[in-house]
Amino acid sequence: MRTRNVWLAALVMSLAMGTVARANAQPRQRFTFEQLDKNGDGKIVASEVPAWSWQRLSQADTNKDNAVTKAEFEAFRASRPGRGANRARPTFEQLDKNGDGKIVASEVPSWVWQRLSQADTNKDNAVTKAEFEARRAQRPRRAKP
Repeated sequence: MRTRNVWLAALVMSLAMGTVARANAQPRQRFTFEQLDKNGDGKIVASEVPAWSWQRLSQADTNKDNAVTKAEFEAFRASRPGRGANRARPTFEQLDKNGDGKIVASEVPSWVWQRLSQADTNKDNAVTKAEFEARRAQRPRRAKP
């Protein structure tokens, strides 16, 4: 009986400490270009950031030279919905880069397509404006703080 009480007390304490730790957690830090450009050469390469970070950051490398310039970095940040100055949800027209009335994987970053492809109800690897609007209507807009 005593052992059970000790274990129960330990469980309660660990749960309480986890709650306190989460409550005191700092918001995720957003690094500046200068912080990531460790050698100060004006570009970020894979060796300057952790592998998990490069996996996402390499999507900003629009000219595919295995380096991200400040211009590419800033454009990538601005293009991400809910980030930086661009907090509004992108419109269909903004995502349909070639204006053909459908969005395909090559028109958006892979992380956007991963989410957007869920709207492709007819599974033709393209999202029409009707599919886009139907999916958006299903997902309620988050309340502003």
